[in-house]
Amino acid sequence: MLRFLLVFAAACSLPGQVETSIHADLSGAWRMSADDNPRYAQPGVDDSAWRTVQLPRGDDRLPRGVYWLRRTVHIPPGSTGSNVVLALGSVCEIYEVYINGTRIGDSGNAGGLRMRLAWPRLFTLPALAPGPLTIALRLDRTQEGMAVIRGHMGDLGPYQLSNSSSAASALDSAARNRRVRIHSALILLPIEAILCVVLFTFWRTDRARKEFLWLALYEGVSVSLNIFHFARGTVPTLETGSMLAYMHFFGISYSLTLVMFVRFALEVPRRERILALRVSCLALAAGIVYLFAQPEMLIPLWRPLIAFADVLALLWSLSALLRGTAPQWPVAVAIVIQTVLEINTTMGGGVISPMFATGDIRWLTSRVATVTLALLISTQLLRRAVLDRQERNRLAGEMAGARAVQQMLLADGERPESGYSVDAVYIPAQEVGGDFYRAFDNEDGSLSLVCGDVSGKGLKAAMTVSLILGVLQNRRSNQPGEVLRELNRALTGRLDGGFVTCCCARFGMDGQVTVANAGHVAPYRGGGEMELESGLPAGIVADVTYRESSVFLESGESMTFVSDGVVEAANLKGELFGFDRTREISPQSAQQIAQAAQAWGQNDDITVVKVEHTHTAGI
Repeated sequence: MLRFLLVFAAACSLPGQVETSIHADLSGAWRMSADDNPRYAQPGVDDSAWRTVQLPRGDDRLPRGVYWLRRTVHIPPGSTGSNVVLALGSVCEIYEVYINGTRIGDSGNAGGLRMRLAWPRLFTLPALAPGPLTIALRLDRTQEGMAVIRGHMGDLGPYQLSNSSSAASALDSAARNRRVRIHSALILLPIEAILCVVLFTFWRTDRARKEFLWLALYEGVSVSLNIFHFARGTVPTLETGSMLAYMHFFGISYSLTLVMFVRFALEVPRRERILALRVSCLALAAGIVYLFAQPEMLIPLWRPLIAFADVLALLWSLSALLRGTAPQWPVAVAIVIQTVLEINTTMGGGVISPMFATGDIRWLTSRVATVTLALLISTQLLRRAVLDRQERNRLAGEMAGARAVQQMLLADGERPESGYSVDAVYIPAQEVGGDFYRAFDNEDGSLSLVCGDVSGKGLKAAMTVSLILGVLQNRRSNQPGEVLRELNRALTGRLDGGFVTCCCARFGMDGQVTVANAGHVAPYRGGGEMELESGLPAGIVADVTYRESSVFLESGESMTFVSDGVVEAANLKGELFGFDRTREISPQSAQQIAQAAQAWGQNDDITVVKVEHTHTAGI
């Protein structure tokens, strides 16, 4: 035991292990130059006329530019030992340190892009002699931008000249205070991440609402960007230009997704949407170059790109509010506030304070605003989306009911009394349509068939079909020409500029078929079109006479009626199904004809009615 104590005492007596007794508090007033001059490193320079600044700065940032800070202290006689350490707080990202005119180190890499954050640092000094000691710092704040402001956690010190253990303890205390100040990121990041997942999930359930996708991407980019900021604020050794490239890339992406969100959330004119697309492509290309090329190429470009995107989003939001076309004015107002804060941060945070504090925790104004407004915007959009979905479901239910009623009004099936069978297929382009057909059993044993098409689609056309079927049900004659004439008189002046094409046929028990046509597609018989005189569509002119034509159907023969939805079906190349293809497949069943036209490319209601003469009367 005694031997151990002797060895320990001897070790402690070694010259290299003697701790200095120097301890000088450097907090307080420093002198700051107005320009950059290498002479300012020398101790003999008169700095009495220089401006005075206080260190540590707290939340206040030093001005931009290249300049010097100086402080002179006196080393008292009798101060001994080595391991003298200069502790400097988060004064600046890039600076050089001079002691009595001799450069002893730097923070960052002055003149280059690779830099460290403004972290407290220790600089080991050579053995000091008693007397005045001039500490000079050459600061370079020409390259600090938006990313630096967002990662700035304030200057908390320490500023002192002491032994290494005392300085290390002071730095540990400053680091703990710094971590307390970035707890806001830990609070806000999970909120944004959850919001991003919720928005993306909602978009997956309703992909027509692209504003949810872009708002989710906006929040996702914000989360990624602030993870990098969090890393910058917690990892002292984190440096390199690639980190700057990542952060500038995410900054550009941040504004890009904001522009695209505004484009989908508000009613933006088409010409401006094209401008947004071009800006987005330019911003994305700039970000990619930033990642994979030399960041120096885009130092003059990234800030204007972000600012332009933010201003574009702001102008769209203001325009929507002034025009009264914003579907949800709270969303537009929130976007205006958000973009104003983003522009303020991008341009250096000189108008609105970039940070505020609650107790020991400091909050980035734009971050708090981003999360708050994102929650507000998401709430409004989700509420509107839920109401829209409920309305769509209600309308879908009503349309389904209307379709069921319309299908009930249409008749098909075998007619044993007349000796004819009716095979019909009706495929509306929407829930309900404007095509119609109806077969009537007449008192004389004949069968009357009416097949037609109302101009237009959807519910309005379907309501016209209901009117037509009512007129046909109360017809006074079974002669095709008279039926069309009654229908024309009933419709004229009631279609608001529309019209109805219609073909009417009377199938006698003996196989005699009489047909009249009002501008409709001629029926097919025996693989060819029946020659008819096509009259004017119904509903245009009140007094029209429709001429009749007659043919004879043998037992087993059929006649096929189609709507123009069959002939005008178009594929992806724009090719029509056409009359030739319709003629070729006209002998097939109604189902086969309708399916062929639908597979080709349906863009209108499709109706096919096939009437077959099953036997001749009297047999």
